Amino acid sequence: MRQPYYFAFRKMTDAYFGAYKAGNRCAITQMIDFYGGEGTFAGWPQRVRDYAIEPTPVTCSTGKASTALR
Repeated sequence: MRQPYYFAFRKMTDAYFGAYKAGNRCAITQMIDFYGGEGTFAGWPQRVRDYAIEPTPVTCSTGKASTALR
């Protein structure tokens, strides 16, 4: 029963990492909108979006390392 949720999460996470690797500075949009609903990231004030974008390099590097363990 939980498997569809896991696959949706994996799809979103892979897309997030891929977008960042391809140079998309705002790749975090995918993650935020996944959890908050479409348009959530765009609805945030610029200062909050910048705050979410800033740790993306660390998030992607540690996230890739942790998913390699699965």
